[in-house]
Amino acid sequence: LISSLSVMRLNEHQDIKSAATVPEILTALPECSFPYTTICTVSVGLLSLSDSSEVLLLSFLPELLPWDNMNIPLLMSSTFIGELIGSVLLTPLADICGRRPVSLFSSFTILCAGILSSLSPNFPIFLLTRLVVGIGIGALSGPYDLLAELLPPKARGKKLLEVQYYWTLGSLLPILFLTLTKNWRVFTFLCSLPSFITFTTFLVYSCESPEWLLTQRRNEEARTILKWIYKWHGYKGNFEDTLLKPSVSLVSHDSKSDTKCLSNVHRLFERDVLPVTVPLFMVWFCFGFGYYGLVFLTSRIFTEEGG
Repeated sequence: LISSLSVMRLNEHQDIKSAATVPEILTALPECSFPYTTICTVSVGLLSLSDSSEVLLLSFLPELLPWDNMNIPLLMSSTFIGELIGSVLLTPLADICGRRPVSLFSSFTILCAGILSSLSPNFPIFLLTRLVVGIGIGALSGPYDLLAELLPPKARGKKLLEVQYYWTLGSLLPILFLTLTKNWRVFTFLCSLPSFITFTTFLVYSCESPEWLLTQRRNEEARTILKWIYKWHGYKGNFEDTLLKPSVSLVSHDSKSDTKCLSNVHRLFERDVLPVTVPLFMVWFCFGFGYYGLVFLTSRIFTEEGG
């Protein structure tokens, strides 16, 4: 009965058509108690948690590090400089090499550089490792793209918002770890552990974005991944009853999609998109300035008053 209902539901989304987009196919996914989209959301959420944990630990490190004559402003800025480098150099690679490789590289970089930070013999090496952590964080737009392209349109807004809860949880982890130890090496090491969970989850459960594969003319690979997602959701019927049957061609939902990353960046400033681009730039600038400014300033104020 359940299988029959699933086929009926799939057929409701299927007219007689020769082509289908990835969002249309994902919209017709059968119901599942633990859908693949949940795993994708948790994986990207853990990356956001790692990002938050690795950045927020900077507000506690100045009082824990043992070295004299440290450049505290440079220490605070090191990770953010790395983020700027990573976002400029690595984010475009998600359009060239794929969402999954960039996601794996990001989590692996944060993990390795975070562990190396705890082993640093001196302050310059520590600054360098924190810079590399920032480079890994700067590539985090790749996982967000992957998640958005694996979600049905009706669930996209809700799931992307859920990722932000992990950021909040990650902000609390440095405080928790600080109650367990005052040793800066152990503290830095503990803050890097969420990246290990993230990297392992991505390595085992993630797949490439079917939408990106279509932009690379790798249609059969996209079809294979979509079939795997259907099977994950418990679909056991004949794919001839779905939009994944061989007679239906897969097409990108964006007729303007381009595999050249610079062309995609240029689209942000086209006349029809510019009214959205400019306010978003302003909102994110004000968010970063206000949020991080208050977080780091507050810790310094209480430290100075306590001294």
